[in-house]
Amino acid sequence: MSEESAAPDLVELSQRLIDAGNAMDFDAEYKQDMNNVHFEPEQIIELGDRIAVRVTFVGEGALSGPTTRNATGNISWISPRGTVTRLDIYWTWDEALAALERPD
Repeated sequence: MSEESAAPDLVELSQRLIDAGNAMDFDAEYKQDMNNVHFEPEQIIELGDRIAVRVTFVGEGALSGPTTRNATGNISWISPRGTVTRLDIYWTWDEALAALERPD
């Protein structure tokens, strides 16, 4: 695995991927029952054709009110042109790390 970047760089990277329309829009259903939903990228591992990001999804229950946090692992597959061609989302960061070790 390669070098890990600092968290501020993760925010810039995640915003660039989302702004470019390359990230999968999967949060509509997640936001249906949640208020103040946002994503906090926490760690990144760059591997050339793949980027793994530990992301925490944060939101408040629309009816109940408490804040919930759920950390996941995402792997973005990057084309030679620099666009995301595939996005794999794992329930845990450990599952994402294990997936990085498997040839695909």
